[in-house]
Amino acid sequence: MDDFYKPSQERKTVTNTTLVGWQFDWQRLKTDVLLSITTRGFAQYQRYDWNTDSFKETRTIHACSPIIIEGIYVLRPELLSYYNFRIWVECSKEIRLQRGVERDGEQARSQWEDDWMKEEEKYLLTCKPHLHAERIISGMPF
Repeated sequence: MDDFYKPSQERKTVTNTTLVGWQFDWQRLKTDVLLSITTRGFAQYQRYDWNTDSFKETRTIHACSPIIIEGIYVLRPELLSYYNFRIWVECSKEIRLQRGVERDGEQARSQWEDDWMKEEEKYLLTCKPHLHAERIISGMPF
């Protein structure tokens, strides 16, 4: 789903930030990948580049092997019917925060706590993705 993050110019024009996952272009994922794979057997889309805040190269996906769609918001109701098998990775808020800060650096902690985690909680409460999974696995450390 990281490939479908909206560039800052698009995010600035969003008027309803109460919508679940408003920063991600799940409609583009649906149209460019899921519908295309279903109807044509392949898909092409431009990926979002986090470092440049822009779209980069076009990626092509062929339906000749399993395709994994992963990330936050992928189990939203509008996309569920396109998946053959759904997995939810259950992990505590504390571990998710720890992993985000380890990846992005301590300077990103406030963004994680004030932005990302609040949006994740809205998704969990609104969409209840775990209820739509055929398999729930633990993302907690051993």
